[in-house]
Order: sequence, then C-alpha cells, then structure tokens
Amino acid sequence: MLIDQILSRFSISTKVLAFVLPFVLSITAVGLMGLYASGLLQQRMEISNGTMRSLNGFRNVNAAMTHFLDQTSDETRSAVLDQLASQQSTLTQNISEIGADGTGRNFLDEAIAGTGAVNEKIDALWQLHEAELKLAASIQDHLTGLMAQQIRVSDEAQKLQRAVVGGENDAKGALKEAERLSSGAKHLSEVFKGFFSAGIPEEQFPYLQKQLPELVKTQRKIANALPAESRDMGKALLASINEIKAKVATGDMSLENGRAVGSIISGFRGFETTLSAGAAVKYAESVQKFAAVETGAVQAADVLVGSRTLIADVYDLRIMTATFLNVKDDKTREPILRQIKLIGDNLAVLGGSIADKAFYDSLTAAITPLLAALTADTEALVKTSADRIASFDQASRAMDAIWASLTSFADLQKDVAGTERQEANRLSIGTMIAGVMLAVIGGIALVLTLQRPITRITTTMQRLAEGDLEAGIAGDKRGDEIGAMARALAVFKTNARTKLEIESERQREQMEAEAERRRND
Repeated sequence: MLIDQILSRFSISTKVLAFVLPFVLSITAVGLMGLYASGLLQQRMEISNGTMRSLNGFRNVNAAMTHFLDQTSDETRSAVLDQLASQQSTLTQNISEIGADGTGRNFLDEAIAGTGAVNEKIDALWQLHEAELKLAASIQDHLTGLMAQQIRVSDEAQKLQRAVVGGENDAKGALKEAERLSSGAKHLSEVFKGFFSAGIPEEQFPYLQKQLPELVKTQRKIANALPAESRDMGKALLASINEIKAKVATGDMSLENGRAVGSIISGFRGFETTLSAGAAVKYAESVQKFAAVETGAVQAADVLVGSRTLIADVYDLRIMTATFLNVKDDKTREPILRQIKLIGDNLAVLGGSIADKAFYDSLTAAITPLLAALTADTEALVKTSADRIASFDQASRAMDAIWASLTSFADLQKDVAGTERQEANRLSIGTMIAGVMLAVIGGIALVLTLQRPITRITTTMQRLAEGDLEAGIAGDKRGDEIGAMARALAVFKTNARTKLEIESERQREQMEAEAERRRND
C-alpha cells in the first residue's frame, strides 16, 4: 500500500513518534483551549464584576444625589463628588481591562462622558444652591427691615398714647388748679365778709384766729396753681397772712389795730380778683387741653389700630415667607404677593391717621423698597429653585443614560461571553475530534505498517523453519526495522540454501567416493 510504502522508509520509533505526537498535540491543544477558555472566563468575570461595581456604585450615586438635593451642604456635595470620582475610576479600570478595541468600549465611553456631565450638573446645582441661600438671606433681611419699621410704628403709637395720657393729665391738672384758684378766691371772699361782718375787733380777731390755719392752707394750694405771671401774688398773700398773724398774736384789740388788720383784709379783694381771673384762665386752658386730648386720642387710636394691623400683616407675611422658603414655587408665592399688596394698602390708610407727615414719609420710604425687594427676590428665588430642580432632573436623566449604557454593556458582555464560550467549546470539541481521528488514523497506520509486514515475516520464518527455502521474503527493501529483519531473514535463507547445497555436494561426493570404492573392490 502507498501508506506502507511511504512509512516503510522510517524507523518504527520514528513512526511511533509521528503517530503519537499528533495525539499528544491534540491533548495539549485541548488543555490549552481549556486555559484559553479559563482566561476568557476570568476576564469576563473581572469585567462583569467591574460592571456590577459600577451599577451598584451609580445606584449609590443616585441616592447620594437625592440626599444632596434634599439636604444640600458641603458634606452631601462632597459625598456625591467622591462617589462620582470612584465610579469614574472604576469605569476607567473597566476600559483598561477590555482594551482600546474591546467589545462595548463605546458604552463605557458614554458612561464616562455621562459621569462628567453629572459632575458639571452637581457644580451647577451647588451654584444654584448658593444663589438660593443668598436670596433667602436677602429675604430674611427684608423681613427684618419690615420688623424694624413695625417696631417704629408701634413706638409711634405708644408715643401718641403717652402724649394723650400726658395731655389728659395736663388738662386734669389745669382743671384742678382752676378749682384750687376758684376755691382760694371763694375762701378769701368769705374771710373778707366774715371779718367785716364781725364789726368790732373783739369779734374780728377771734374770727381771724380761727381762719389763719385755713388761710395758710389756701395760700399753699394756690401758690403752685397761679399762672406764671401771677406767681408774685402768692408771695404777697403769704406776706399779708403773716402780717395778720403777727397782729393777731399781739392780742391788741384796739380800733387802731383793728383798722390796720382791716386794711390788710381789704387787700384780699384784689387777691380774690386775681385768683378768679387765674381760675378762668386755668379753666379755659383745661378746656383746650381736653379738646386737644380728645383729638389726639382719636389719632392715637387710629395709629394704634394701624400699627396693630401692620404688625399683624408683617407677622402673617413672615409665616407665609417661611412656608415659601420650604416650597419655593409660584403657588406658595401668591399669598406673599397678596400680603405685600395688603401691607401697602394698609400703609396708605395709616397715612391718613398719622399727623406727623415727616414720620409717615420716612416710614413709607423705608417700607416701600423692602416690599418691592421682597417681590423681586421671591420671583428670583422661584426661578432659581425651578432651575435647580431642572438641573437635578437633567443630572437624573444623565444617570439614567449611564445606567442604560452600563446595562447595555453588561448585556453585550454576556452575549460576548456566550459567543466566546461557544467558540471555545467548538474549538475544544474540534480539537478532541481531530485528536481522536489522528489517534485512530495513527493506530490504523501502525497496524498497516507494523502488523502486516511482521505477520508476513513471521509466516516466511515459519516456512523457512519448515525447510521451504523457496518461500519469498517481502519487505527487504524497507528502510525500517522490519526491512532489516527481512534482509536478515534473507541472509538466513541464503545461508540455509548454501548449507543445503554444501550438504548436497558433500553427499554427492560421498556417494561418488562410495561408488568409486565399490568399483575398486
């Protein structure tokens, strides 16, 4: 056969190695394929672990972002940025694991780009948060300014009330002074009439003796009640009383002393006239003061009502603003705008009650800009808050896109892993089949190249052993050990044939010698 002719040129060891080597190589290839598949599996496991870390990490980033929006601070911002930096590092590591041309690289690039976009949104959210804090602080300053003006109005109302109370006390004081002066004039008139009605010193002096303590009291009552221009009369009355007291104390009841005392008593008429005039002045003054008090009381009441209204309005505005600062939208801002308008209207009403126009002008100049600033700042805060929510929504959408990219990457890696597993299995099975086929072919070839030639040589050897020197020897042209055996067997056959020829020749010679000997006998 052709295979046998070809392989007969090589030694048995060479042929054995030639047929065993492919089998060994196939086994080695199967092992290498196992290592290759194990390496692929290890790589896919590392990539899958990295993807899972990224997915879990971005879930934590999403939670940290929500916490950052709810409780914005340096700590929550740092937590989000640290999480993002960690995830960016993980994604970079994943890219290095799959290589520049790795399958799904575009998804990881999209995730890294999305991470950068989220970083920018976090910075924008922080800037908007700082703007919100500034606006909120400005609004609080405006409210503090309104509270200060509210205190001013309250102080003005209290000042007016104190003025009313003071005016009422002044009016009552003037009335009391008028009554003291009128009472003093009446008392002096009674003393005058009583003295001269007594007629003689013996009755006049005892009468004066009884009236002197009351005269002293009367002088004391009127001394401070007299108008400023009549204050000297009090001193003159005191001097007259002291003079009467001195004359009465002498016990001299002569007509001369009586006439002297009567002359002093006659001066009481002038005192009475002055006191009556002073009483009239004090009565008129008290009437004017009571009228002014009534007007001031009405104004004070109006200002008090207006101040209380303003205080209540500002208090309500503070409550509405507190609600607005918690939920910064147009719905919570509307009550603030209505309250601002109400404060402006009530401020205009209050202007009709305040007599001090300079105070009202300064009050209006202070409150009106504060209300306008509140209107502007609340509008800006609503816009800033809306921008912050919109920026957070954009960051959330970027997170969703990152999540989708990572999910797509994970799905793709799963598909690639399945494809690689199938390819590895296919190669392993192919290698195993090839190895088995090579082993079978090698076995068949060994059978063809060893068993048959050896069987033929064995048969030839048996025939030669049986003396059949005509048996043909096949394979003496082979270059392997079987050819060597065939050639050795050919030598053995040749030697056997030579031996037989020699033996035949010797027998022939013996027979010829025996025949010769017989002939000679």
